[in-house]
Amino acid sequence: MRTIQRIFYSKWYLLALSILTLVVWTTKTEATVLPYLLGLLLLQLIMFKDAIPTTTILLNALFMIGNGYDNWTMETIPLYVYLAPVVIIVGMIVHTIRFKQRFFQGKLLPGILIMLAGMILSTTNAAFVNLNYVFYGVVALFYAFVYFVYVGSFEGDHSEYLITLFFLLGIVIAAEVFVYYARVEDVQEFLRTGTIHLGWGVSNYVATYLVMFIPATFYFIKKSKYGVFLVFVALLQIVALLFTSSKAGTISFLITLPMLIAFLLVDRKWQKTLFNVAFLAGAVALVYAPLRAFVDTMAVRLWGEGLDPAGRIEIWIEGWEMFLRHPLFGGGIFARFDTAYRMYHNTFLHVAATMGILGLIGLLHQLWIQFTVLWKKQDRKAIAFTIGLLGAHAHGMVDNIYLMPQFMIVIVIVVAVYESKNKLLPQVQKRVA
Repeated sequence: MRTIQRIFYSKWYLLALSILTLVVWTTKTEATVLPYLLGLLLLQLIMFKDAIPTTTILLNALFMIGNGYDNWTMETIPLYVYLAPVVIIVGMIVHTIRFKQRFFQGKLLPGILIMLAGMILSTTNAAFVNLNYVFYGVVALFYAFVYFVYVGSFEGDHSEYLITLFFLLGIVIAAEVFVYYARVEDVQEFLRTGTIHLGWGVSNYVATYLVMFIPATFYFIKKSKYGVFLVFVALLQIVALLFTSSKAGTISFLITLPMLIAFLLVDRKWQKTLFNVAFLAGAVALVYAPLRAFVDTMAVRLWGEGLDPAGRIEIWIEGWEMFLRHPLFGGGIFARFDTAYRMYHNTFLHVAATMGILGLIGLLHQLWIQFTVLWKKQDRKAIAFTIGLLGAHAHGMVDNIYLMPQFMIVIVIVVAVYESKNKLLPQVQKRVA
């Protein structure tokens, strides 16, 4: 059993899953592979008290789907779509019972409960209440459930494990972007007019994940003796992000880029800092030269459409007016509804408009916890995770990021890992004393 557990804790396991993800996505065989991975995830939850290995399957699975979900119908929805939530929930329930874990715990708990109360009380102002309220409530409880299980399960310091996983996933997503473009007949024309769809997500989603994962590459550039080579990996990831054609993703990354450059280049010795600057400038030139025509085309596309081509400002005004009408509990989670449920494309405005001041309190508490647990003990990994989360939340100012399960699961895993790590600090301090 210990030998098996060591395999799941190893970097070879992380690498194998990442390679499998790229192969499955490229060949569009997720319908065959994912049921087996879900079975492995179930076994890990049943066998191991510390569930950190399951995060590798959970996060890699997000990027395996090569067949676009927009083509699914009730008759063609793959089996794994039904299996996934059932397996995860059943596995986590069994895990909790078997290892006698305390359930409602963790520093995010107050913020989660406050936001849940905001969602329930928002029904008092809602234009209509139907079963869809229950559905979205269950989705919200699902990521909270994942958090409760993980924060009670993780043991020790898994920050190196998680940042390695982020590093590899950043490479996988960038590779998927380039494979996607390799299949396009006229790349220049597509860059001018097209929008990518990788099956599991469209441009903005792809960009958000890259914004979250690229800081992990910068961490390994700083740490690894092979960091010189990883500079080119980071630059190609940035090119992939640019090629998503996501204006919001590009802007949010540019917000974090000065932090990443300072993190990467600044050294106690000014000579080393000067060398780092010169080397980075040379690496940028080497990557830019062969890709110049494509990068310039995409840059014109991104910046030539104006800052608000999708009419975000009008949506924000609409959200603000909804908040003013119902400041305490908001207008309900379907406050912005025409033919379908829509969001206000800004984290704070959306929560304010749909759940009012009460929801905002819950949101602010969650954001405060996310960053305070990371900075309990400052180190390079904490800095990298912080920059990634800042970039994701910056993107959330203009797009649908927060409250979406696929992003929330990533965030709560980071928080749970650092809550587990921080439990070791009093013990370390006591031994030092």
